[in-house]
Amino acid sequence: LRPGMSVKTNFLPNSEIAPRLLIPRAALEGSSVWVVGENGTLTRRGVSSQAVGPSMVEVVSGLTAGEQVVIEGHAGLREGQRLR
Repeated sequence: LRPGMSVKTNFLPNSEIAPRLLIPRAALEGSSVWVVGENGTLTRRGVSSQAVGPSMVEVVSGLTAGEQVVIEGHAGLREGQRLR
């Protein structure tokens, strides 16, 4: 803002803000992530996301809270591969 300018804002109490699902930006490979299944197998899943900072993104759809994603070492991963 410059001198003489003004702005109007509204702040919401924390109770009115919906929880957000954030993941490290490094977990994204284009518009998809590698999800680790219950049996340790990998699945590539498309997600919709939006940036919330230099190192984090908010996942809007395609992933649910509690699912594990691969953050680094994406090279050479294959669909159905089992983690060691």
